[in-house]
Amino acid sequence: MPIISKNKPYSFIKNLEFYTIKRIKDMGSHPSEDHLNKLLELFKQDLSIDLKREIASSIGRQLDDDIIYNFLKQEAFKEHYMEVVYQFLRTALYKSKDMRFAKSCDDLLQYYQNENMQKMKQYYDYRHAKKPPLKIIENIIKKPSLLVGDNAQTLNKIAPSSVNLIFTSPPYYNARIYSDYKNYKDYLSAMSQSLKACFRVLEEGRFIIINVSPIITKRAGREFESVRYPIHFDFHQILIDNGFYFVDEILWIKPDFSVPNRIGGYLQNKKPLGYKPNCVSESLLVYRKKAPFLLDKNIKIAEKRLKPIKQNHTLFGK
Repeated sequence: MPIISKNKPYSFIKNLEFYTIKRIKDMGSHPSEDHLNKLLELFKQDLSIDLKREIASSIGRQLDDDIIYNFLKQEAFKEHYMEVVYQFLRTALYKSKDMRFAKSCDDLLQYYQNENMQKMKQYYDYRHAKKPPLKIIENIIKKPSLLVGDNAQTLNKIAPSSVNLIFTSPPYYNARIYSDYKNYKDYLSAMSQSLKACFRVLEEGRFIIINVSPIITKRAGREFESVRYPIHFDFHQILIDNGFYFVDEILWIKPDFSVPNRIGGYLQNKKPLGYKPNCVSESLLVYRKKAPFLLDKNIKIAEKRLKPIKQNHTLFGK
């Protein structure tokens, strides 16, 4: 079925340079039969991914659902950049009251099996569901507490979803007196239990920051090799498995070496294979507890909490 106006044929677009991203956005903001026809014709052209993305988005903002549906049906499963495919899904989501688009949405999710598209669906469903009023937790800790012990147990004393931020520096695998595990697998398992407890107490959409770095274990003798563990890499999967998602990594440049004089052997014999750099950095891994909403909601809640504090001009009130 042709995806073009029912009333009049449309002539080929000759001056492609005329159609900038700004102009295409404007066509999307002012839906009309003429704009829809031009956008459909533009989509066929060999254009940059940024233009294609904006054209797909603007087509979805037009009013003729029959033509838009046929456009999706013809294009959604062809070979396109994923940024363009995301716009196909966006159109299907916002027009999903029409069962044809609801079916297109399901088909797109099933076909691409893409994690970003799944997240788009979650966000859309959350925004369009009836929600309870914002829960405002008391903004002042009236009785600060210090919990001593294994946090996998002590965190059980804290109410679920009551913590705004977690910053932690886990024990280094068998590198300090306080840390002694039978093997690396046991260490990672213990860290997973702790992070599971952190997930329970952390508010939805809030951040957890992990200060960690690779660690090297001492060798048993000169004839044996020491082992270096990429703890920060392994922590990523543990965090993902426990319901967090990656936001960023901050590199902390330290004033002193974490392992002193690792470069000493190389400086003595100048053998390239013996080179080991002095480590001067640690990672601050920034993750967010999964939530079906944008960070804007957390900001809105925080502003409500801070309002009485700003009015009193003091953290602890008058």
